[in-house]
Amino acid sequence: MTSIEPVTLLKLGGSVITKKDQPETLNETHIDTAATIISNHRPKNLIVVHGGGSFGHFHASNFNVTIENGTHDVAEVDTIHSSMICLCDAVVHAFHSLDIPAIPIHPLSVAWRDSDSLLHFPSQHVLSLLESGFVPVIHGDIVTTAEKGATIVSGDELVTNLSNSIPTKRIGFCTSTPGVLDPSGNVIPRLSSQQKENSSITHSSATDVTGGMAGKIKELANANAPVSIFDLPNLEAFLKGSNPGTLVH
Repeated sequence: MTSIEPVTLLKLGGSVITKKDQPETLNETHIDTAATIISNHRPKNLIVVHGGGSFGHFHASNFNVTIENGTHDVAEVDTIHSSMICLCDAVVHAFHSLDIPAIPIHPLSVAWRDSDSLLHFPSQHVLSLLESGFVPVIHGDIVTTAEKGATIVSGDELVTNLSNSIPTKRIGFCTSTPGVLDPSGNVIPRLSSQQKENSSITHSSATDVTGGMAGKIKELANANAPVSIFDLPNLEAFLKGSNPGTLVH
């Protein structure tokens, strides 16, 4: 595998780029804001992953398809996947309008889970895009799973998977909250590995088949780089090298 400088992984949460309580509704203002900030402060070797928000999550919830519970119905697979392609296209087009060289990668076409539900996501094509100066844009999706049909793969899981297969310098999760919140609603500045299991984590009230903030924290236990969780107003600070919000390490 070709050696490259460590990457920056940026997850744009579905709660940021969509209106999660309105089915298949973009938050165009937020998408444009994120694109502008990335255009102005894009680090070298940036990979962007985005969530499903009111697109993929809405349909997956209706069909009762989750990370664990699969479907063999081709119409359901097509509906979920097509919805995510639509959302990804909106993000990529916003990037292109600001000359960010974004290239979409659709997990259904390249990823799968084995009989132990272990995700396989080949990373060589991602590395090839980075080496050519592109910005890979990957999204939560539906993928085939041995014996289960097709299940959901979350953007959070993809970030963790990539961080363990590609040298990663830092990870940013841009969410609808300014960080991980304690029971009083205050941002927890730092979470260690031990604290992750003991913290009271706020859940999202909107539809989320991948576990909301609690699911993020559980998934981040497997990430192979420091993670900052922050909101859109702090995206610029993260891209400039700071660790706004909550630092998970």
